Amino acid sequence: MKKIFMSLLLLGCCLEAWCQHEPYPQVLQADSTWTREVFPFPIHFAPELKYEGYEEAWFPPGWIQPENDAFWSYVFAWKIEKDIVLNDSILEENLKHYFDGLMNVRNKRIDFEIPKTTVHLKNANIGYRGKISLYDAFATQQVLELNVSIELVKKTSAQGTIMIFRFSPKPSHHYVWGKLRELTVKS
Repeated sequence: MKKIFMSLLLLGCCLEAWCQHEPYPQVLQADSTWTREVFPFPIHFAPELKYEGYEEAWFPPGWIQPENDAFWSYVFAWKIEKDIVLNDSILEENLKHYFDGLMNVRNKRIDFEIPKTTVHLKNANIGYRGKISLYDAFATQQVLELNVSIELVKKTSAQGTIMIFRFSPKPSHHYVWGKLRELTVKS
């Protein structure tokens, strides 16, 4: 009887483990060469972002190597649990908090004040386009200029909102942007 009970208990535990849902389902589709990271809101380095949901960041090979064409070219999606109101000034503030917080966490230089991030966005057909000037605490320890493209994917109010952010210092006609646009919302 004891063996049967222990076997049933073990079977129940295994079934529970197998039936667990991924806490942060994959939002974007990317090929196997890209690396995925997930950050739940509030993001530890940007607590000012008061959203519910998570960020899914995707990095191509070589994204942190200054000599690589994909340097500082990456994509992230914010899966926000609620339907939210957005405009260029809200997104600019969000990105300033995000990158200032991230670079301060990554900064290893004592007694060095990181230059503040500046963001300038313009409304485009299905989102926003613009430029970001930020301090690169990852590789160069210099100020970088990034081009940014933000795509808004509205779901029903019950499903929330997905925002896809694509970044690169390369101009929009560079082939790396084609690679960034290949990451689309997973159906």
